[in-house]
Amino acid sequence: MWLECDWILQILTGAILSQFVSFYLNTKTKELPKYITGVVPTKIDFKQDRTEKVTFTNNFAVALFNMPVEISNDTLIQRFRETALQEHRLRDSIDFHINYWGLTFNAVIPVFLVHYFYQLSKFTSFISVLPGPDAFSFFNVLPVTELLYWLPNRGYVGVGLTCLTFNKKFYMGLIVDQALFSKDDNLQEILDNVPKYLKMLENEITGPLMI
Repeated sequence: MWLECDWILQILTGAILSQFVSFYLNTKTKELPKYITGVVPTKIDFKQDRTEKVTFTNNFAVALFNMPVEISNDTLIQRFRETALQEHRLRDSIDFHINYWGLTFNAVIPVFLVHYFYQLSKFTSFISVLPGPDAFSFFNVLPVTELLYWLPNRGYVGVGLTCLTFNKKFYMGLIVDQALFSKDDNLQEILDNVPKYLKMLENEITGPLMI
């Protein structure tokens, strides 16, 4: 359902986000959760369902992803491995298929069943990693040089992380409910530290072999 490069990007982004979340929570509490559950959307390619009058069109599905937070061997490479393990479990999950049909026929399902279905899932964040479009311009005159999107917070969701590749650049967006962070917290630090964590991961991968 996903291209291989998309999964690698998802794992890398998840490991980096996991590192910062663990660092931030360590400054606030001594008891870290083992995982933080987030919703991961993906683009899929299933055959469209039709009736005589209606065509049900849907190209997306979602599933729940357990992002590791507390890790005994707290290194970025270990976080990368643990994130990869959770990603591969997600990749083989039937959740995408179940949620695909739920989203496809959402408009014709009774409202009380829709509410019940969404209340069953407990998650606190959205994590979306997508390959962006090719470079384009408006009216063939105004070139688009930067592109980014955000996921709105709803219900129990307090954090939304988005990643997009566009025009040979990597963009990240972050939206956080104000109830989760104090005014003294610098959210920009999360994004500013991404290059640092990427360099740390590179050093751990290319460092001396541990036998």
